[in-house]
Amino acid sequence: MNTDINVILPETDGKKKREDTAFPTLYLLHGASDNYSNWVRFTSIERYAQEYGIAVVMPEAGLSFYNNMPNGYDCYTYVAKELIAFTRAIFPLSAKREDTYLAGLSMGGYGTMRIALRNPEVFTAAGTFSGAVDIAAMSSTETGFMDEPVQKRLMQRAFGVDHTKALENTDADPVYLLRSYRSCPEKMPRIYQSCGTRDFLYEQNQSFKKAAEECGLPVHYEEWEGDHNWPFWDVSIRRFLEWLKKGGKENGVDAM
Repeated sequence: MNTDINVILPETDGKKKREDTAFPTLYLLHGASDNYSNWVRFTSIERYAQEYGIAVVMPEAGLSFYNNMPNGYDCYTYVAKELIAFTRAIFPLSAKREDTYLAGLSMGGYGTMRIALRNPEVFTAAGTFSGAVDIAAMSSTETGFMDEPVQKRLMQRAFGVDHTKALENTDADPVYLLRSYRSCPEKMPRIYQSCGTRDFLYEQNQSFKKAAEECGLPVHYEEWEGDHNWPFWDVSIRRFLEWLKKGGKENGVDAM
């Protein structure tokens, strides 16, 4: 398929040639109303990439929910497999698991959890910001998500279902995937989760956090007063990168 990506590479200091460098890499996913350019346009991700010495790859996924669509692009395969192989072939990116991260906002937070939890051999850590991480419960929340005809059409287009409940306990359900690590937590990618207390997906994020706690799985959760918007996500991506810098070893709940 023809598509677009944005790639940020940190500048080197001149002491080390770029061809000798293999950057740790963050694959950063956009939300449902966004595209591959929004992270660059609405946050300071370019400055953060330089500050933390990390390459950032931002793909286009449309309204796919990062799924292999029944009558559309295979966006799950593209992001989970093809994009990584392609970018590593043409940019100086590390191929090591310990240097490979995935993160995203809203729909991209959903895609992040699904892709990372299904591919733990690829990603060492993953971050979800205001993510649709309990998608099977989405239609039963107070937001009335599935009451809107346009949203129903979106689910039909992305997943081939009329109701998100149909995704429960499948490999399209992040909560189900999370619970699969109950007996092998050491294999799970490290997870960072943030959500604003005024976000319409707040209850979903509480459900995901509760599922992790019930399974004894280490998820680093942070919340603070905020909405489903770019000011919140700009802070989130900065805090996620800082968490990675510290080794992603802090778990539990933190409220700003």
